Amino acid sequence: MTRGRATTRPWDPAAFRARFARAYADPSILTDEIIRLYLEPPLSAPERRAQLDRYWLAGNCEQTVSVERKLRQLMVPTLIVWALDDIFFGIEWAYWLQKTIPGAVAVTEVPGAKLFFPEDRPDALLQPLQAFLRQYSTSK
Repeated sequence: MTRGRATTRPWDPAAFRARFARAYADPSILTDEIIRLYLEPPLSAPERRAQLDRYWLAGNCEQTVSVERKLRQLMVPTLIVWALDDIFFGIEWAYWLQKTIPGAVAVTEVPGAKLFFPEDRPDALLQPLQAFLRQYSTSK
């Protein structure tokens, strides 16, 4: 052990890659360096690992259900960009958001994209976002 830092990683990049690959259309983006950037901060100290455990164990749908009332009051222009191949959140949720948010102006469907598509296909988000911002920017 070196001073202040373990010589071995408290995480296994291959295990992380295997678990998260299904959330990426192109899992090759999950290099060891990217995985290190994700995992090193929350796993760097016992108290941070405990915080991460508490976060995951506390997760339930109450937080998302409780925000519905606020979403129904959101009058600002809102763009919804959705990954069509996402195995975690089906496209029906994009259209639920569109119906729920009064300011929703569009749903952009991204074929072949999965949950973390802004990482492996950033243009799929940037193109509709830039068009949206040009159209709804207040600094015209």
